[in-house]
Amino acid sequence: MTSVSIDEERAQKNHVHSLRFAMLALVFFCVFTELGTRSQNVASRVAAVESLAHRREFYLDNGPYFRLVERGGQKQYLLNDMVYNRRDEHFYSSKPPVLTLVLAGMVAALEAVGGRFEFTGTGLAFPLFLMTWLVVGVASAAAFYAFRRKAGERLGPLEADLAVILALGGTLFLSYSGTLNNHTVAAALVLLAFFLLGMAEGGAGVSGGRAAVAGFFMGMATVVDVAPGFVFSIVFGLYVLLHVRSWRTVLLFGLGSVPPLAAHCWVEYSIWGTILPVQMIQGAGKFEHSYWMAPVGPDTWVVPRWKYWALTLFSTRGLFVLSPILLLGVIGLVEDVRDGVRRGLLRARDEEAGRAWAALGLLLGIGSMVCYFSFRGPTSFGGSCFGFRWYIGFMPLLGWYAVRVFARRREDASLRRIFYLLGAISLMYALIGVRDPWELMENNPHPAVQALRVLRGF
Repeated sequence: MTSVSIDEERAQKNHVHSLRFAMLALVFFCVFTELGTRSQNVASRVAAVESLAHRREFYLDNGPYFRLVERGGQKQYLLNDMVYNRRDEHFYSSKPPVLTLVLAGMVAALEAVGGRFEFTGTGLAFPLFLMTWLVVGVASAAAFYAFRRKAGERLGPLEADLAVILALGGTLFLSYSGTLNNHTVAAALVLLAFFLLGMAEGGAGVSGGRAAVAGFFMGMATVVDVAPGFVFSIVFGLYVLLHVRSWRTVLLFGLGSVPPLAAHCWVEYSIWGTILPVQMIQGAGKFEHSYWMAPVGPDTWVVPRWKYWALTLFSTRGLFVLSPILLLGVIGLVEDVRDGVRRGLLRARDEEAGRAWAALGLLLGIGSMVCYFSFRGPTSFGGSCFGFRWYIGFMPLLGWYAVRVFARRREDASLRRIFYLLGAISLMYALIGVRDPWELMENNPHPAVQALRVLRGF
């Protein structure tokens, strides 16, 4: 048997093993998929899907979720995440529209072949399960497949399984994969595009088809969750430009992103007269009986910016407190940049230089997101939720670099112990988050979460 056929056989076994791993992840998401709308985040998406699927309307005025309720002695609309359009005098969900189109399209297709779905009361459980599992769950399972397959190229089967469980499963990516949200979908798309472009290996050869598909994924990520989608689209484009050095590849990457971006622009412009995301439209959340005119809880917190940035990383809900395995990911990024700089990034075009360009871009992208949410976003830590969910977009990438560090140094007993210890802590908190990702950290009764209150910091 030739070495080529041996390599092909190994690759095929790795593919099959990774596919089975992803199917088990999908079963896990099936079991733990949420069936109710305890979160305003989820309720807003459900309201938008119900309106679009049942009445072909993007606005919510005629739906069952559009009503006033009594809160704290005053009347407010039931939905917090709702905005008012002064152009047509209708109310809309504040969530990005393309994911709503995907979810509503799935519901409409199922109803066209005989399905009947209710979106209120006990009838909500089944359609919410289908939307979450078949869209969010499948996207997350695809990320687990790709992650496991790459890990399997560097580690033995059992080691790769364990590394993926700890480094990807030990993050909020797992915690939110059973709930209807945009963060994990965007994070999965970003990770898939990263692997398609060969950035994990530092490769300089990218086929046109892979570049176009990667562009499509990044276009979708941008319209699903603009922060990680936009930031890492730039990072990935610069990698192609500076390392692959192919204008054709850059062009195909850009063209691939056009369909989802065009869909977003068409919907946004037809409704709002601008292509800006709803969150960037001034005054859309200010109207009579709006929750945002009299917010409560974390939406009223005012935390000094000089320490807020650090609290998003190291506090009760901090990135590296709940997922300490990601500290190894940061080390992996820094090491790749260091090794590439020593070789001379601008002169070399080999894989080591490519890995350095990829790592440098990711560090800049992650740093940009941390700066934006720390110094420009609200100081609410994402509201009533588990951990700092706004960083989910780059958690799988950091998890991958943690596996890289482990794979390079797995002969070092001390490093193995550190990886397993940090991974076990990370997985514990990720699984606690699965139970109720929309519970305010201070109210989460689990002893392991309550023990972190000493790190609250404000």
